[in-house]
Amino acid sequence: MERKIIVFSVIFLLTALAVSGCVETSTKTDDDKLTGKINYNSDILGLVNSSLDVIEENGEILYVEVTLYFRNLLDDFINVIYRVDFCDMNDDTIYSKEYNLNNIPGNYRFKTPDVFSYDGENVGEFDHINVYIVEYEII
Repeated sequence: MERKIIVFSVIFLLTALAVSGCVETSTKTDDDKLTGKINYNSDILGLVNSSLDVIEENGEILYVEVTLYFRNLLDDFINVIYRVDFCDMNDDTIYSKEYNLNNIPGNYRFKTPDVFSYDGENVGEFDHINVYIVEYEII
């Protein structure tokens, strides 16, 4: 009787191990690969902190998310429109999103981030992010 229990337990464990290897999982791309993938330069809004998450499955990109923390570099209240471009290796835009920031106090540092994500058409061609100030106004 004891032998049957041991044999059954071994068969059960081997089956569980074999089946668990078939599960597909998503993983974040290594942070080292993402260094320098966010391009930004402005004298109006400073990029204080940023992060980029690229979710892959079986080596294919499924989802990209960028998180941006800004600071008003001016001493005045401002309104800003900026654009985030998700780009391929040729710097062609795959997806673009504009965002408005209104009534930002002088030298204000944002405590909550702006988060942009994309999982649509051609996401597998993603290579980097370009962030631009489209326009700004001192108020």
